[in-house]
Amino acid sequence: MSRARTPRLRLTAAVAVAVAATASGVLAAPATAAPAAGSPVTAAQAASQDVAQDVAPFPKGSTLVSAGKTGFLTKAPTGDAPYSWTAYDGTVTPLDGGRYFGSAGTDTVVRDGGDGTYTLRDMGSGAEPVVITTPGTLLGVVDSVLVMQDGQEIRLVSKAGDEVVRRAVTGLPDGTRHFGSTAPGAFTVTVYARTSAQLSLVDVATASVTRTVGARNPLLGFDSVAGSPTHMTWYDYTPSDDGGSFHVLDLKTNEVKVMDEIGAGRSVALSEDWLAVEGGAYGEAARPLVLQSLSHGRKTKILDTVRSVRTGAGGAFLVDGILDRVEGVYRVTVGTDGEPAAELVARGERLPDLAVTHGTMPSVVDFPADVDHWATMSWDFNHSVRPKLTLTHKATGRQRSLSYSTHTPPPTYRFSWDSYGDLAGVGDYSGEYTWKLTATETLHVGPTLEQTGTLTLKRPRWTATTTRTATRTSWSATAPACCPRTRPSRCATSRTGRASS
Repeated sequence: MSRARTPRLRLTAAVAVAVAATASGVLAAPATAAPAAGSPVTAAQAASQDVAQDVAPFPKGSTLVSAGKTGFLTKAPTGDAPYSWTAYDGTVTPLDGGRYFGSAGTDTVVRDGGDGTYTLRDMGSGAEPVVITTPGTLLGVVDSVLVMQDGQEIRLVSKAGDEVVRRAVTGLPDGTRHFGSTAPGAFTVTVYARTSAQLSLVDVATASVTRTVGARNPLLGFDSVAGSPTHMTWYDYTPSDDGGSFHVLDLKTNEVKVMDEIGAGRSVALSEDWLAVEGGAYGEAARPLVLQSLSHGRKTKILDTVRSVRTGAGGAFLVDGILDRVEGVYRVTVGTDGEPAAELVARGERLPDLAVTHGTMPSVVDFPADVDHWATMSWDFNHSVRPKLTLTHKATGRQRSLSYSTHTPPPTYRFSWDSYGDLAGVGDYSGEYTWKLTATETLHVGPTLEQTGTLTLKRPRWTATTTRTATRTSWSATAPACCPRTRPSRCATSRTGRASS
């Protein structure tokens, strides 16, 4: 097993380049990016900062497995030996082939030999590995204790000298058991029965359940579960499945706090004093990392985006996320002054600034007189976005926001302008329009991109006559050139009533 020291890397953020739209109908890229409100650091500010750190690489698609005192365990997306231990000083130690587990808050990693043999290594010291042979399936590791599924029992297996010690966990409800999250000294287990779903916190020192809570909706059970020796968190659903709530239980006081602003399916982790949670309102794509004090409730946004968060040592958290467009692993700590801070300890890619890679916007739109017609505007970007296109009639100020659909192959984002107008059949005025395109990254890690321009809408002048026969009367409509084109049956104010003989 070799160790490799990564070279010093210099992280520099680039400034967005502003390029105006061309008048020919084909849009230039990249486009102007307008600063977004609430961004912790703008691109221009970041460009003026050269942050030099000894950081290891974090290959794209890698998984953060566990966080310890001196480093962390990761798994690469490919390779025969994908696991490695990365020290906070930037030293990377590849691990031999096999499956590895990490222990939250410690430097212990465990290799599953696949034959009932487990090798425990302290990556922060030169101690000899500890080998344990035991039946069952390894579920996880807490401190230097193996959590094993042995038949219907969950057992805690450790080694004292040359003796293997096996302890059955007591106090778990009956039912189907699912291993959950781990923290120093504790782990969670969810238990599902025919008419109930329960969540238990297990103390490793005593091999017993210290607290059990029930789900309001046993069919849907629990989400966003985390545990520590002092707190438990979970999200559960209402019996009628019309909502849910995120809960934080203080094990010392038995007080339960309900945080409705935290939705289901969020990454969470606990330390003794802080909750690290994936924020963002329901339905929003933004997923920032938010730290919340468990004592006074103070909230602080730390990262722009979080993919996963792990409990570390000494109250720290390790997070796979994005800050100022730099992907990587960040170590989040709280100083003696109570201020949280994030330090990059493994670097991925810097996301390029949002830019248009393709854009087609006509300078003139002609709507024919006798058929329903659609004009299409299309864009592509170098990131996934949520775009919005607004048209404003210069003479009247009337606005219309066009809907879009996504397509494969590109262009991905396509807006359609219907000659018949909205669903009520009210069309748009002829004449000059200004248009404004805004695009926001779904990751919400940078400013909104904006493009503007002008176009002209042309539609024919309608001539109205009425024709009476013995069996029916038919109408056609006349209207000034600036009037919205509507279906003739809906343009009563413009009928001339001129009869033919």
